[in-house]
Amino acid sequence: MGLTQVNSGGIEDGSIVNADIKSDSAIALSKLASTPAVLTGSTNNTITTVTAANAIQGEANLTFDGSELTVTGDIHVSDASPGIKFTDTDASGGFGMVGVNNTSGSLVLRSDDGNALSSSFMGFEVDGGEKARITSGGNVKINDGDLLIGTSGHGIDFGATSDASGATSEKLDDYEEGTWTPAMQYNVASSTGIYTKIGRVVHIGFNVNVSSNSTNQAMVITGLPFTALNSNGNLTGSVSATNLGSAFIFFTNNSADGIHLRTYSNADVMMSDFSGKWLYGTATYMT
Repeated sequence: MGLTQVNSGGIEDGSIVNADIKSDSAIALSKLASTPAVLTGSTNNTITTVTAANAIQGEANLTFDGSELTVTGDIHVSDASPGIKFTDTDASGGFGMVGVNNTSGSLVLRSDDGNALSSSFMGFEVDGGEKARITSGGNVKINDGDLLIGTSGHGIDFGATSDASGATSEKLDDYEEGTWTPAMQYNVASSTGIYTKIGRVVHIGFNVNVSSNSTNQAMVITGLPFTALNSNGNLTGSVSATNLGSAFIFFTNNSADGIHLRTYSNADVMMSDFSGKWLYGTATYMT
């Protein structure tokens, strides 16, 4: 028979059977103490969140398979001392924390008492190996790779060092090494050259095979790897030649077109002086 009245004795176990419950009727929500929560969007391993009153949703981008928590998106840490804590990271049972400096917004590594870890470092791994690290002493160490300056004009700035009164820059913004081809206006059989550039300073080495019967013209070696500073006499160095015992000086002229050779008496060195001979030299100049 159907359940029509419950007396003060309550409902005895087994007194309600399936026949007493109408399958085509539901208990009105108004008869319940609160609306039951409804779960939507649930799939395997998803973690549920409350989206509204009496509503639960399975989060597709937040899963836990029993050992690994996966978040597809951002992790927002909102706290007076935000960070991600790693416990039992060493044999002593201490822990570290990766967090954010509340004032500057910088990424920091802290110990369990909030201080910087004295023996810690921040490492950067790529393809399973550590490529670089920032040590607790403030040093940057590159384990495998190069320090690449991505924009021309930038480099290593030594601005924290003391300066001479005439200093105009403390930035090392260039380094280069390679080859160049010394040239002359007349009668060069062959020539080779190498260079190294550090900032604005260029070091060059060269050898030139001067052809026989060279003309009686002043010797000027052109084709410098970098244009010399347009200032007379800014180049210094040494030069020697086979079977030629004289000593020479050389410099760049005001048009900055190359190396001019002169004797110590300030006379031009002529191409004919080197007819059939090799000329070897090194020089340093500003660009």
